Amino acid sequence: MRITSFSRSHVRVAAAIATTVLAASGCFTMGDIAGPDFEGGFDLCSGASPVVARIDLQPAQAYLRVGSNVQVEAKVLDPQGQVLFLCHPPLVWSSSNPTVATVSAGLVVAVTAGKAFIRAQSGGGFDSVAVTVAATSIGSVAIVGAPASLLVGQTARLRVLVRDTDGQVVAPQLLIWQTDDATVATASAGGMVIALNEGIAVVTAVAEGVTATARIPVTRDAPVRRFRQIAAGAEHSCAIVGGGGVPDGTAFCWGANSSGQLGNPAIPWASHAAVPMPVSGGHTFAFIAVSDHSSCALAASGEAYCWGDNDAGQLGDGTTTDRDAPVRVSTTLAFRSIAMAGALTCALTGDGAAYCWGRVTGAALPTPTRVGSGIEFAELTSGGGGFVCGRTAAGRAYCWGTGFANGWAPITPTSPRGDMLFSQISAGSYHVCGVAVADGLGYCWGRLQASPLGATIPDGVRDAPVAIPGGLRFTSVSAGGDFTCGVTSSGSYCLGAARLSNSDGSSSPRPIPKEDQHRFVAISGGDYHACAIDANGGGWCWGTNFAGQVGAGEFGSSPIEPLQLRIP
Repeated sequence: MRITSFSRSHVRVAAAIATTVLAASGCFTMGDIAGPDFEGGFDLCSGASPVVARIDLQPAQAYLRVGSNVQVEAKVLDPQGQVLFLCHPPLVWSSSNPTVATVSAGLVVAVTAGKAFIRAQSGGGFDSVAVTVAATSIGSVAIVGAPASLLVGQTARLRVLVRDTDGQVVAPQLLIWQTDDATVATASAGGMVIALNEGIAVVTAVAEGVTATARIPVTRDAPVRRFRQIAAGAEHSCAIVGGGGVPDGTAFCWGANSSGQLGNPAIPWASHAAVPMPVSGGHTFAFIAVSDHSSCALAASGEAYCWGDNDAGQLGDGTTTDRDAPVRVSTTLAFRSIAMAGALTCALTGDGAAYCWGRVTGAALPTPTRVGSGIEFAELTSGGGGFVCGRTAAGRAYCWGTGFANGWAPITPTSPRGDMLFSQISAGSYHVCGVAVADGLGYCWGRLQASPLGATIPDGVRDAPVAIPGGLRFTSVSAGGDFTCGVTSSGSYCLGAARLSNSDGSSSPRPIPKEDQHRFVAISGGDYHACAIDANGGGWCWGTNFAGQVGAGEFGSSPIEPLQLRIP
């Protein structure tokens, strides 16, 4: 078995997948996880048995009601504290009192009232979980996460807080969601409420016969707080917002905060934020950009501020120190546009000159340096693959990069083969797309990886633009990781990855679900998720959401239907 298409930045996701692989096959290799190009791969199941020094179980204790269950996760560590994925010696689970609670592969099932210890052992390591089982009934149910109101077409994910008659928080064995009027709003089995028409939606949650309700007004009024711009990155997203008591130009970020890229010191490093959080410093911005683990924004005066990962000097403050709050780029230049690509940051001055800093031409430059001398650009765009592209006022496209990691972009600005001119361009993780001046069709070039243009267009490096299948005429396009999206006069479409609204696997662009209820005017493609702004200034995101980068208040799910962003 081989699991492919994992980038180096997502190796940590392999740990979660490894559990499934182990359960299914009994052993696996890092090559199975990361693919044939993973550097430093090794076989975890060959050779002598590893030395198990410690086992950590989570949760450390559990309170269950009769008939309920909980999955206990085991982390196996060697003497150096490194995580082991065991093939041998095996991990052995046991219960001190099977009449109270049983266990199989870490799944604990409550049988009768009482206490038991669930134990996991391998080699010389072991740990246990204290389990209390109560024969109680549901005492109270409360709905949490209900918004003050919804616009027609908006969604809200509701949750319940359920306590038993002893006051302990428990998971109900049966939970039913419903609304009193399905013409106003509907509720899914998972608590997703969709507003359909004006009125009052009374949402009910019934947990084993105990009921809770929430009243949510549904209107057609435009949102007071409007999204001016959204930038989707690898594991986080940022936006510029204004209105409703929020100063116009306020920046918000959400998703992973591994290097401080959310720009808010109140958010712990290496944590996540599942809803938009304000960037600290009290700045107001006119433009914002994100990369893998960094963010930058421009003030209306042209001053550039950056925060997050700074290992190659991509924050431009003259250091390689990571920052969890905006720091000013060390330059007297005033910029009107900025773009980020991995450890490379570039910006445009008022006269169209491009300056870059960070990892430029293979070297780390901590302050802005001119590139593409003699070329005046009208716009810049970048993705996560270590390259930046620019378009001149005449429509000529140029791309350049760090000379590695992207596999195709040269270190100096170079145009794709042919004489095609573009009215707009967008760079993704590995490929670039643009709207042709001549016919309004979408064309892409660069490295096509994991079928971003559908299965009919083979992967590989393209030095000349190829047409996006389907013959749609776009007003704008957006290249992501393994997908491509675009806006037309009749709606918005995506092509490529199934999680980005192409769940039927079509080889031509498919309409974004429910987009007719909230017409998009701009889309930003990240590595594995996308965000958009609708005609009313509402913000939406969808796709892979393991770090909360969709910003809808939850982790782990991967919605193919756009979810509404809300400013706390």
